Amino acid sequence: LHEEFCRGHDIVDRLWKEHVKGGGGGDDVAGEAFAELFEPSDFFIAYPYYLSLCIVGPTQADAQAWAGFVESRLRRLVSDMLGK
Repeated sequence: LHEEFCRGHDIVDRLWKEHVKGGGGGDDVAGEAFAELFEPSDFFIAYPYYLSLCIVGPTQADAQAWAGFVESRLRRLVSDMLGK
């Protein structure tokens, strides 16, 4: 998962730097970079199982506090399961 986020970040970072520099390569460079960003990935093959959570609370502050607790416990569970 981390590798995919890093790959996407690197591509977007390149696009942003090219944009800030003034383009230089024109739309062709941007088009190629965006095409690279949306290339198929083996992420869904490497990670066949997913967990989705929806955390709610009576107020936004309560939901954020509960979300922080749940995220830390989930992170610990996954870490323990992976033996890290």
